[in-house]
Amino acid sequence: MREQILRELAAVDAMEAAASAAARRHGYATDDDLKVMRECATRRTTLTRLFREMEASETPDNATIWYHGDQGYSVNGRPVSVTDEEHKVLQVFAEKQTAMKRSELEEAAVISNAPRVLTKLAKSYSEAFAAAIRRPGGKGKGGYFVRVLPIGERE
Repeated sequence: MREQILRELAAVDAMEAAASAAARRHGYATDDDLKVMRECATRRTTLTRLFREMEASETPDNATIWYHGDQGYSVNGRPVSVTDEEHKVLQVFAEKQTAMKRSELEEAAVISNAPRVLTKLAKSYSEAFAAAIRRPGGKGKGGYFVRVLPIGERE
């Protein structure tokens, strides 16, 4: 599907380039040139939206960070030992299993900067950790969420 969308985007670019070249040759854009350019812009917007939706669906919503006890966690591989602050945040998600606003998360974990802690978690360990951390899309848009389960519940 990805390749098909990219091919269609290339075709849209070629049609738009041809319409632009025709307009330059005439010294002005004809109604047909303008129609083709509008159709290309609409099609490009649709294809770009589809491409983004496809990429978003490839990121698993059920990515899980597994808790091994003490301060040991893993995603796909051997456990890593996280900092006290990271452990506090992950334990809140393990207990509540729900998305939280920044203020709720910081109060429950007794920390002062939850976004910084989650960023550090995502960057310090592996891309798999980053995939398991869901952030809000902006202020008031969904909250923070990390699926954390005990290793004993692994399917």
